[in-house]
Amino acid sequence: MSIVKLRQVGGHSQSAQSITEMKGEPDLRPALDLMRRAVREYGAPDYLARRKALDALLDAVRSHQDELCNALNRDFGCRSRTTSRFGDVMPAVESLKYNRKHMKRWMKPESRSVAMAYQPARAFLLPQPKGVVGIVSPWNYPFNLTIGPLAAAIAAGNRVMIKPSE
Repeated sequence: MSIVKLRQVGGHSQSAQSITEMKGEPDLRPALDLMRRAVREYGAPDYLARRKALDALLDAVRSHQDELCNALNRDFGCRSRTTSRFGDVMPAVESLKYNRKHMKRWMKPESRSVAMAYQPARAFLLPQPKGVVGIVSPWNYPFNLTIGPLAAAIAAGNRVMIKPSE
């Protein structure tokens, strides 16, 4: 089913196809709705679920390094393994490890001072995820610049939709 958007042009309503329909890409709205529903029903994943997701992603990246370098070589036409490994794969691995290491501390409430007028009250900063986030990756280092933000979004407890570069 296609989605038709209406837009105002010079005071008149004019129908226009959605961008995804014009490019022949699938409509991602059902997937977005499913993720939003999961956020409402289940809330943010706990520490163990986030840790498990980061561990699984880290294991996948480490075990498929050669295939990733080969795919990047095919996509770019002639990209050296060294550039792919040190520009895309290794920074992605380091980002996953960094987020995994610091995630527990980032999840803890932080105490804040309270004005004297409100004593003996206590105040806390309670980190909470946004819910569903989107990551649009560029063309030059597509793997690293997708996995880095993905690791941070998972560590923060978000569900993620990724739009890789063409």
